[in-house]
Amino acid sequence: MIRWIGIGSRWNNSRTPWPKKGVRGGTPKLTAYGIDDNGTLHTKRITKIEALLLKTQLYKRKKFVCLSCRRSSIFLVKHKDEIPPCPYCDSD
Repeated sequence: MIRWIGIGSRWNNSRTPWPKKGVRGGTPKLTAYGIDDNGTLHTKRITKIEALLLKTQLYKRKKFVCLSCRRSSIFLVKHKDEIPPCPYCDSD
């Protein structure tokens, strides 16, 4: 399962020299970035409508501390309120 972590945009086919701020003839390209279970980074070209949908499904990297064993771990979560189980202890 790929967990989408970010959306980026860039201009494609721009013919303007670098010091100038305007972009003539360029088209915006949106790219989604994701991580699978093995830790491999995936990229995918997306449309504007897909970008709106993926913005609601983005995962955030959060650090949690277990109150019983006092160890910290990092998880990918969708919501701030979500509390994952501790991988070190068997607290239910």
